[in-house]
Amino acid sequence: MKALFMSLVVLLLVASCKSAEVVATENKDIMEEVSEDGAVSGVVYVSLKGCPVLIIVDSGADQKRLYPVNLPQEFKVDGTKILFNYIPSRAMQPDGCTLIDMVVSVENVQKTR
Repeated sequence: MKALFMSLVVLLLVASCKSAEVVATENKDIMEEVSEDGAVSGVVYVSLKGCPVLIIVDSGADQKRLYPVNLPQEFKVDGTKILFNYIPSRAMQPDGCTLIDMVVSVENVQKTR
């Protein structure tokens, strides 16, 4: 019985180490999509299908549609390319805006070329 218990413990330890490696690899892939300081680039769209303002972040195969609750007015120009940091916000998404993946609060916003 003791041998069976020890075998089970060893098996669980090996399995948990393997899943930690997978998570670390996935996190590394995600981190490669952002700049060294954590900023991402995106394009601002105004009044797109019911959304007052939308930032589309295109990171290769994955595209994120973000609704920024605090984007400064100077950046709310259709087609503006920006570099920014964001964190998820608990704010509600606007009524009728079904395109977004996440409501966010933006920081360190800069125009890019």
